[in-house]
Amino acid sequence: MEEKKLYKATTQMTPAIYKNFYKIYYKEKMKIANVIMFVIGIAVIAGGIYMYNTGQPLLWTVIALWIGIFLIVYPKMMYRKPYKKVKDNSQTTHFSFYENYMTEKINSEKITYYYSDLQKIIETKKYFLIFHNSESVSIVDKEKLSCDSKTIASFLKTKTEYKVSKS
Repeated sequence: MEEKKLYKATTQMTPAIYKNFYKIYYKEKMKIANVIMFVIGIAVIAGGIYMYNTGQPLLWTVIALWIGIFLIVYPKMMYRKPYKKVKDNSQTTHFSFYENYMTEKINSEKITYYYSDLQKIIETKKYFLIFHNSESVSIVDKEKLSCDSKTIASFLKTKTEYKVSKS
């Protein structure tokens, strides 16, 4: 016997949702690598400036500056390639939240996820990102919830690791 449905939501995927998702996903996934690449990038840029000031060949200075800038900028642009692959995919996903599990229905396929098996949930301004594992994420649009987003947020906080993102 199925439990009583507590909350439901629908997400219609759009290019804007995909873009926001991939930006947040890569920011979260590459958090430590981004810091390391930033620090190394600054060090390489400083080295390039030092080389220029000490009269080293201009080619080496330019190469050092280019590498430093690349290390700082690239992590912020990582989302673009996967985003371009899926931005035109349009699918509607229906979510149902129960006391011990949630379901996700796309077309005629219905998948059940127990809260205890979820990796984490990240709440953003517009979405709940439900990480099933490091490679599988459900995106729940807050505007399409059957209840107030604060209500479901309180519920989900008790079920698995929960984090609020500024994004």
